[in-house]
Amino acid sequence: MAAQPEKRAFNELLECPITGVRFVDPVIADDGHTYERSAIVQWLQNNSTSPMTREPISRNSLRPNYVVKQMLELDQRSAKQNYRFKLNVDVKKKGNRALFQNGGKFLYEAEWLNNLQGPEIVLLQIRGARALKEASFYVKLSQHRNIVRTFGLVETGDEQNTGMTLLQEYAPLGDLAELLLNASILPQNTGIFYEIFLQIIDALVYLTEKCIVHGDLACRNILVFKFNPTDSNQNLVKLTDFGLARGSSLYQTTTYTTSTIAIFPLRWSAPEIIQAATDRQCYTEKSDMFSMGVLMWEALSKGAFPWQELTDDQVKKKVLGGERLKRPATNMCTDHLWPIILRCMNHEPQYRPTFKELHRLVSNLYPNRVPLRSSIPSLDLQPSQAASTNIYSQPSRSATMNRNLDSILSILSGAVASAQVIGKITC
Repeated sequence: MAAQPEKRAFNELLECPITGVRFVDPVIADDGHTYERSAIVQWLQNNSTSPMTREPISRNSLRPNYVVKQMLELDQRSAKQNYRFKLNVDVKKKGNRALFQNGGKFLYEAEWLNNLQGPEIVLLQIRGARALKEASFYVKLSQHRNIVRTFGLVETGDEQNTGMTLLQEYAPLGDLAELLLNASILPQNTGIFYEIFLQIIDALVYLTEKCIVHGDLACRNILVFKFNPTDSNQNLVKLTDFGLARGSSLYQTTTYTTSTIAIFPLRWSAPEIIQAATDRQCYTEKSDMFSMGVLMWEALSKGAFPWQELTDDQVKKKVLGGERLKRPATNMCTDHLWPIILRCMNHEPQYRPTFKELHRLVSNLYPNRVPLRSSIPSLDLQPSQAASTNIYSQPSRSATMNRNLDSILSILSGAVASAQVIGKITC
């Protein structure tokens, strides 16, 4: 389903194309694009051309964009909801049929009400025993540019039956697997794939720093917000679906039983997971790294299903026996990239790279990448400290957002406590 162009344009107008961060002081340049003043000034200290069009631009030509400032003021008024929304008051489903359903998760297209305006949105309903914990993951991780953004909690009035409902941004181009399978024009140069891979790796470095293992890396869990098969700088993907995520702080009290954990993404899984899917100690950064190798193979194979010609039992036998997916028959999988992918899928976890190492390896293949900031600043636990070290910091807005995220997490914690009392949720 295609997103309405005017809604996409509204959302993109409020974010700097260099940083991916909401504007504070928007200025328009000679190239016709709007930037955050501090970001474009820093860019022009090292470059004399536009980061978008590569045409010459001058710092002296920068002028305030009052139209975007007015739009920001409108958007800020909608923030009075304090990241808490009411179903059928602030937002509503566009229909009762889910866009996507998988296990205890249901995704519905939604729209704003009550004169609120914003980007295209979806409602994510998470049901089941782990709904509250997974909802906490989405809220906590929402600050990274390459992780799907969660705007807040939606009160339905029937949480006991519907579970937790989150308001999230809508990916107009679907997931990466779907896009590559159906695209009429596929990426025309390796830089497109390198950019997409680096954005995913950026998000995974962030997860690793938070001591979180995703557990279900695959192209289907990479949402596409921008795609340009010829210009690597015009692509934006985001990581989603933390249904199998393991986090030392959020999941440490969870009891994993064979019935709940045995459902795992076999064809993307590391040998140690295949051998012991119920052992949570096997889920590590290195098991995610194996899945990242399969994800890169999948993308380079135009969204093909791994081991498509084999049964699950045959896949288990081959992977445990040391056999790996064959090199994709495309010139996009270069002689330099394929050894890196094979290293990611090494049988022994200790010989696989870390995500920081993988970022360095792929970056070396793509030295001309235009650097984009990967995270929205000052949403973490210490916004004032982040503000002091980050030129893109927005202290007043970030402090407010941090308090609002804390508020959401407090609501979730309260819901956990209530659920434990009534016996509906097992934590």
